[in-house]
Amino acid sequence: MSYEDTRFQQTLTDRTMKVRRNLLVVSLVSSAIATTGLVPTEITALGLKLSAVNQQDFLKLLLLVVGYYLIAFFLYSLCDFFSWWKPYSIDKKHIYVGNDEIASANKTVDLFFLIVRIVFEHVLPLPIGLYAIFVVSDAIQVLK
Repeated sequence: MSYEDTRFQQTLTDRTMKVRRNLLVVSLVSSAIATTGLVPTEITALGLKLSAVNQQDFLKLLLLVVGYYLIAFFLYSLCDFFSWWKPYSIDKKHIYVGNDEIASANKTVDLFFLIVRIVFEHVLPLPIGLYAIFVVSDAIQVLK
């Protein structure tokens, strides 16, 4: 596999991208609910009315959903990262893809973009999910 083939290759599989999206959406919604204090008292689509105890249970459910997606994303992302990274090897002066050395003119720029890409796709969703878990846990304590 040549360098040009691997440089623009997706680092996440479709399954992991869907879990990443769901993690980010659920984390955003959960954080918004918890920080604004807008825990629903009624869910009209289901015909449910939530008391204070039920509101805590609702937040606990959100906590479980975020936790599930966080763990799922971590595991899927780790597997995808290692399968994507497999052709790369880096020593102090060279970056290789398979047996091909990346040209020296591209080395620093490509290494920078590799790191940015890894952080954006694989690392950034994790603290967002952890933040959502922290905020929702805090909101559960406030409702007690």
